[in-house]
Amino acid sequence: MSKKVAFKPKPATTPAPTAAEAWVDQGGQTEGRAPLTVVPEAPEDKPRKMVRFTLDVDAELHSRMKVACAMKGEKMSDVLRAVLMKEFPAE
Repeated sequence: MSKKVAFKPKPATTPAPTAAEAWVDQGGQTEGRAPLTVVPEAPEDKPRKMVRFTLDVDAELHSRMKVACAMKGEKMSDVLRAVLMKEFPAE
């Protein structure tokens, strides 16, 4: 005895975005905030070798930093890199 399973054909058009996707796409403007802008990184002369850097911080500090970075649309790693480069400039 063989069983046959019928699959529905793929939809011809892309489905309309859900309410959550539409909210994300508009950047939370309905709550009075400005839309997030992505700042492109300046191209470097040559690619730099990156290494992993682990740092233990207080959970409260981590939360404050994560919220502040999210509000500015920045990555936490980019902010930390900028702070470290300011503190330890290339000679």
